[in-house]
Amino acid sequence: MLEDILQSIEKKAREEVEKIEQERVKTLQDIEYDFSQRIKQGKEQNKRALLEQNEKDVLETERNCELKHRFTLGQAKKDALDEASQQALLKINALPEEDFQKIVFALIDFLPDGFQGKIIAGKRTTLVLKDKAKAMSLGLSDGLEEEGFAAVSPLMEFDARLSQVLEQNREKTDPELLKILFQ
Repeated sequence: MLEDILQSIEKKAREEVEKIEQERVKTLQDIEYDFSQRIKQGKEQNKRALLEQNEKDVLETERNCELKHRFTLGQAKKDALDEASQQALLKINALPEEDFQKIVFALIDFLPDGFQGKIIAGKRTTLVLKDKAKAMSLGLSDGLEEEGFAAVSPLMEFDARLSQVLEQNREKTDPELLKILFQ
């Protein structure tokens, strides 16, 4: 009987040890499964975070490239128009005397009636305006380094340098020129 009790206790102890071992194995399996799930989730989260960051980087790069493209295209357009303006100014300055005189006279006609003051002009423009300035009782000097003139009075200043006239007209015509040049 004592032997039966000892065998029964030993059997229960083995069963308990086996049960504990099974629980330990099950707990380790659960921990391993949870760990692998967390790794998968972490990988998925990291993957999503990396994908989101990558998308942000791609969008930012595209925006930067678009801005650079627009700037470069704008600069090319500006350079082309600057060159065209320079060429136009050279052609105006190279016009025959009669045609040059027509342009200068057209510009001086923009002065208001009764204008009282002086005109500072380029060398060639001074020669063209000599008689007209006398007739209008205006002082005339050749103090400008470029062709055209500036009319100055105590009440106003009128800038009719050829480069300025072209620049003002360019501001009005730039959109149309750009369409022609870059379409």
